[in-house]
Parts: sequence; C-alpha cells; structure tokens
Amino acid sequence: MNKDKRRIMLAGFILLSLLFSFAGYFIAKNNSYQNYKSGKYFFREKAQTWSSTDPYEILSEDSLNTDYSDPRNLLLRTNNETVYAYDPDGPLCTVINGKQTIEGFPIGNLNFENEDLGNFYGTKQYSSGEYFDLLDSLSKAELDSPRVSTKKMVAYKSAIKNTILLFIVDLSLAIAIYVFFKMDFVKAIDAVLIIGALVSFIFNIITALKF
Repeated sequence: MNKDKRRIMLAGFILLSLLFSFAGYFIAKNNSYQNYKSGKYFFREKAQTWSSTDPYEILSEDSLNTDYSDPRNLLLRTNNETVYAYDPDGPLCTVINGKQTIEGFPIGNLNFENEDLGNFYGTKQYSSGEYFDLLDSLSKAELDSPRVSTKKMVAYKSAIKNTILLFIVDLSLAIAIYVFFKMDFVKAIDAVLIIGALVSFIFNIITALKF
C-alpha cells in the first residue's frame, strides 16, 4: 500500500474515532433518558424514618413480643434512619436501609426530603431537562447510594470525559506530527499515526463496552 494512502487511512481512522466518541456522549445521554421514560431507570426518594411508638409504651407486652430480628419491625421502631423509598403500593412501599431491602414498609412512617412526590408515586415524569438537572445536582456520594437505580443513568458523564481525553491525546499527536513534518522526520510521523490509531482503537473498545 502506498505510504501516503496509509497515512490518510490512519489519520481518517483517528478522526472517525474522535467523532464516534463524541457521538457516544449523545447516545449515552439519550439512552439514559429513554430508559428512565420506560421505567427501567428510576429514582428512589430519600427519607427519614420516624416511629409512632410512644416511648412510654416501649416496655408494653405488645412491644416486648415484637420480633426485632425482623429488619422491618426494627426499622418501624427507629427514628431518623436514612432510607431510600420506591415502588409505592397503597400505604406501603419498599425501602433500602443500608444493604437491606425491606418490602411493605408504611409510607406514613417516612419523612421525605423531597416535598414533591409526583415522581415517587408515578404521577409525574421529569422532562429531559429536569431529568438531567436532577442527575447533575446529585453528589458522587448520592450517585453511589440507592438514590439512583443504577449508575448507568450517568454513563454520559464518563462518555464526555472519554471524549475530552481522546481529544487532548489527538491534539497532542497532531502537534507532534506538525513538529516532525517541519523537521522532515517522516518516519516519526508514521509512528505517531500508528500510535494514534492504536489509542483510538482502545478508546473505541472501552466506549463500546461501557455504553
């Protein structure tokens, strides 16, 4: 193959890889919102528990006969425990407390952090702008918590980071090629293009696996 054609092919591959990475950001963002609209992705509402048990009745016969080995019963007698609630069914819902998932927990025993519970009850769905505004407002700790159903909801953030990183790499390679061209160091240009193509290929594989 003619050397010039090979260089053009390598440069074209590098450019297409950058475009693919850039498109991956929009694809990941659109997939995130579409999965939210379909119900595959969802938010859990952060809440604090409160116990309706009178502290003076804690030693009552009924209280003493309660099975506290059941996480639900223990949580019902606990105040100010942070949980994440979802899947409401009448007066009950499912909560996540630490690593425990507790079904059939009374909604009345929860004080929600968010006053607008339309998303929790399924009567409201966030618009695209509202959805991404909420995701972008969540801290890393919240994204690592059960607040979101899966971290794939914010996969687009990794996508844009990869794109920026690949752009920096490609820009550095372009500068190197320009310098070597001025120095009439042709063999080095070929080496830079090959390295750039390999780096782009690796980025493409990572993007494909992630998104």
